[in-house]
Amino acid sequence: MASPSSATSDGSQVSRPLLVALFGDFKRSAGDVSEEDSYSLFHKRSDAMGWLDTRRVIQRSDGTEEHVGSPGLWALHDAGSEPVVNGGSSPGPAFWFQVGIRPLSVGSALPTQALLRCVDDVVLSQGTFHPKVVQFVLPTQLVRVGRQHEIGLAPSVETLAWASASDSAGLSSVPATIEICSGIPLPQTFAQYLADDLMKFAAPILLEPSVAETATTHFPVVAPDHFWGGPPQSAARIHGAFRGWTLERVGWLASFIADSCARNGVSHTIAVTISIT
Repeated sequence: MASPSSATSDGSQVSRPLLVALFGDFKRSAGDVSEEDSYSLFHKRSDAMGWLDTRRVIQRSDGTEEHVGSPGLWALHDAGSEPVVNGGSSPGPAFWFQVGIRPLSVGSALPTQALLRCVDDVVLSQGTFHPKVVQFVLPTQLVRVGRQHEIGLAPSVETLAWASASDSAGLSSVPATIEICSGIPLPQTFAQYLADDLMKFAAPILLEPSVAETATTHFPVVAPDHFWGGPPQSAARIHGAFRGWTLERVGWLASFIADSCARNGVSHTIAVTISIT
């Protein structure tokens, strides 16, 4: 994994890392002899969709500089397809992707929905994958929602209609767990606030959210402690039923969780694990 602190390509703003790791059952396509790795494929796919930060400075023949490219949604830092949790505690092979996110304007969401759409395309281009666990390292301090509890400035809610409708045909509900780990103690009311937010606004994605035990973690954070502010000092765990388990819906839920964190006073990097059983 790349360093957790890096600047954007034009150096104008310091970005923060957003990491996603996927665990599950992967079977490579028969006859796949491609020499491209996950990093190369992710770079090409996010660039093709206009999501990659391509800004750079070029030197012209007359000695002047010219700024070219577009900011996109993220800068690609690193990617891999090897297991990243030691000790055999992961449920299967892992794909992981690390991008850099610039400070967001008020009303902008962390681009986790687009990120998971891109990741899904990259993984499926290499074979068949059935994800069981998706883990994020989310820089919630980049989310700016205006006044506290201002739901009108929760951009993820505005995109719920597409997330809940996409790929919904024939999908059933499956038991799911959401776990938030923090290197800083979470407010005592955080878990209940998050469960209430999920119940009010995320019902098309997650059914019947309820607060579970919060004392320990059941799935280790894939990133080293220095990367996200660990080790975990506190955790919040919520059980529910995922209505249609797709990576794009998981991506939407991650952005909603970041919104809820920002509205409820959690403004630091957290680790979020979303899993099904």
